[in-house]
Order: sequence, then C-alpha cells, then structure tokens
Amino acid sequence: MTGDKQAGLRLDDFAGQAYDKLRYGDTDRQGHVNNAVFATFMETGRVELIFNAEAPLLDAGFSFVLAKLDIDYVAEVLWPGTVEIGTCDAGRTVVGDHAAGRVPEGQVVCLGRDGGGAFRPDDAQVAGVFARPATKA
Repeated sequence: MTGDKQAGLRLDDFAGQAYDKLRYGDTDRQGHVNNAVFATFMETGRVELIFNAEAPLLDAGFSFVLAKLDIDYVAEVLWPGTVEIGTCDAGRTVVGDHAAGRVPEGQVVCLGRDGGGAFRPDDAQVAGVFARPATKA
C-alpha cells in the first residue's frame, strides 16, 4: 500500500477506525513526533479491530501475538494534534493494512502492515485463526 494507492485513501475505506491524540512526550525538541510513535498508531488500530466489543476477530480463549510490523513513513507529524487511524484486511495470520492520517489536514502520514497469529495461552501454539474477516467492501 504505497505510492499511488495512498493518494485516494480515506478513513471510510477501512473496516476499523480509531484515533490517537498526539502528546508532547511523543516529540523531539522541534515538535516532530518520534518515528517510534508511529508503531503506537498501528497498535491502536490493531487493538481496536481485534478486540472490537461488537464483533471481535478472535475466538473466545485466544490471544494475539505480533510477529511483524512494517511502516512506511510518508510525511512528518508535528505536535499538537490528532491522528486518525484506519485498519483493514484481516486474514488468517495477518491483522492488516493501516493508514494514519493527520487531522484536520487529512494527509496520509504513514502506511503500515502487520502480521501475527492467534494462540491459546494455555497451549502456546499459534493458531492463526480469527473469528471473522474484517475486510471492508
């Protein structure tokens, strides 16, 4: 999800939607949000989608382990403000694609893809099984 694909991205295109408030502690002395915080944006989106109270992705008794996280840094983010996060395309072992956009500008600031699997804590075997797909038509 890079290049031309980011041009037409809208938050409504994603099955999961969340936001994070930018904190002063997320910044360097010039007000730039640290790159490590972008992983927190992805976590917010992932958790909102996987543990959604109305339609959780995991079957009862399962937990999720993150195995991979790729982030494309598209634009800088400056404090203060808010970032909107969209998450979609859950598969059996991949949670999905993410885009974070700067509000109120609506600019895409990062794109990400993460993967992992579901497991039962009592047997510690990664099952890679989600209760339902979370793609959006």
